[in-house]
Amino acid sequence: METKQRAPESKLDGVTYVIATVSAFLMFVAVISAAVVYFIGSTLPYAV
Repeated sequence: METKQRAPESKLDGVTYVIATVSAFLMFVAVISAAVVYFIGSTLPYAV
């Protein structure tokens, strides 16, 4: 398995890593907000 990286590839890997991190964070936020909305929606009718 080749482990050496050329400069353009490492830069591209950095961009890919940032994009993957941001998309994973947004996915996490979306899941949390969906869970919060579901929780509020399911408990609100009983609270009122």
